[in-house]
Amino acid sequence: MTLTISFHIFSSQVMKSSSCKVTRQEANINWMLACPNPTPIAFFRYIFPAHRVKATDKYRSTLNLALNTTDNQELRNKLKTMKETVDDARILRDWETWMQEKTAILVRRGVRNTNLNLHEEINTLSLR
Repeated sequence: MTLTISFHIFSSQVMKSSSCKVTRQEANINWMLACPNPTPIAFFRYIFPAHRVKATDKYRSTLNLALNTTDNQELRNKLKTMKETVDDARILRDWETWMQEKTAILVRRGVRNTNLNLHEEINTLSLR
């Protein structure tokens, strides 16, 4: 199943998938349940957040919802362990790492888009 994701999706909005509609919150919970290591940094990479407080709250609420959703004891234990070991310092450290990664991603995208535009312009000029 392929999900279409935009950068500024709120939990009340609905994402379109190939065969059903899945809310952003449900997609986050499904990710949390399927992720082999649902750390804050992995979650930030998944949701591509811009604001620390919202991202932190979303991580904690998704972790709690995933914990309450699953009946699988092994998965439940993994999520409980994650909930107990992730503290504010860990989240802040992961957030700082994420901000550095996000900056690098945005710079690379900008360079790529500039290159694409430049090549398109060169190709347009050569056709004249």
